[in-house]
This record gives sequence, structure tokens and C-alpha cells, in this order.
Amino acid sequence: MQFELDQIYAQVPGLCAFGLVPSHTSRRPIDVRQFELCLEFLSQCGKSRKINRRRSSYGLKRYVEEHFGQYVSNGAFIAAALYLNFAIEPDGPNACLNISERSLAFA
Repeated sequence: MQFELDQIYAQVPGLCAFGLVPSHTSRRPIDVRQFELCLEFLSQCGKSRKINRRRSSYGLKRYVEEHFGQYVSNGAFIAAALYLNFAIEPDGPNACLNISERSLAFA
């Protein structure tokens, strides 16, 4: 999975564990295991046609943490969403994405 994560880094230079930051900022790398947990969770979620602005990546990552009982970083969540071709809209270090509210009801 490190290879896949490296591909995301190449596409989004400002991505780190914290989330989306200016590319010149000192950054902590994303933990591969956290990335995998987010992939597992998000692969069960549906996509909507429009960006869901009700929730940001920072709030959505809490669903993953509750589901697996383990901390995951904001950046791991964003990276997994990008890998699974969710559309994202940056919002500071967070991102909104086209995740279906309905699919979160079952999370």
C-alpha cells in the first residue's frame, strides 16, 4: 500500500498526516495502516453527485475511528478518498467530498 500512497503524494504535494497544507510546510507522513483502515471504510460508502459540505474529512474520519476503535489521521482519510476516486474540495487542511449521507447512516 505504500506504493499507492506515494502515488497520491505525487498528485497532491501538500498532503500529509495533518491534511492539506502548503507544500513548503514541514509535514508528518501518513501512516500506511491508517490509510488502509480508511480505504476499507470508504470502500463501503456510496458517492453522491455533489460535494457534501455538511461534513469535512476531519469529522468523517471519526466514523473510521469509531468503526475500528483506532485513531486515523485527517490526511489518511483524504488520501483514501482520493485513491477511491471521491471528488474532494479543499477546505483549509480538511476536505469535503462527494460522500453519500445515506451510506453514513449505516456506518
